[in-house]
Amino acid sequence: MIQLNSTFCWGIGREAEIGINVLSFNINTNGSPSLESNGDTANPPLYPFYTINFQKAFTISKLFKIAVGTQSGFSKDFHFGTYNYGNLITALQHTRSKIITGIYV
Repeated sequence: MIQLNSTFCWGIGREAEIGINVLSFNINTNGSPSLESNGDTANPPLYPFYTINFQKAFTISKLFKIAVGTQSGFSKDFHFGTYNYGNLITALQHTRSKIITGIYV
C-alpha cells in the first residue's frame, strides 16, 4: 500500500497562507491498484481526509517568529476534524536552520 499526503499552499501576503490538503490518501498496490478508504468511526483513522489550511506568522525580531494555524476538514463520509497549532520559530542564521517548538491540538 502507498500512502500519500498532498498539500497546496498559496501565500496571500503579510506572512499568511491558505491552501488545501488531502491527507492519508491510500492506494492499494496488491493486484490491481485501488483507492483505500475508511469511513467507519469504530475503526479509526478516518481517511482520506480533505482539509483547508491557514497559517499566519508574526515576526517578533530577526531571530524569532510566532505562527498560528489550522487544518480543518472532512473525511470521505463527512466526519469533521481539525488540527490547530501555535509555533515559536527560532532562526539560527549561522547554521541556516530553524528550531520550531509549539503546541498542537
